[in-house]
Amino acid sequence: QDWLSWNSYTPAFNLVRNPVLSYPVWPNGSRMPVGVQLVAKPLEESTLLELADTISRTAPDCAVG
Repeated sequence: QDWLSWNSYTPAFNLVRNPVLSYPVWPNGSRMPVGVQLVAKPLEESTLLELADTISRTAPDCAVG
């Protein structure tokens, strides 16, 4: 199976060594979840983790999972 067919955005970030975090959200009342892909500067993984934590604490209408 061609993994680029379902994962076409990640290789570009891997090539330039940017950390990427995919954050799944399921807005209340929505039939399908959505995902937000967050990208940071190289070696800034902590920034992504802090942002994901902030989103999870401040967006009560969007339950993950």
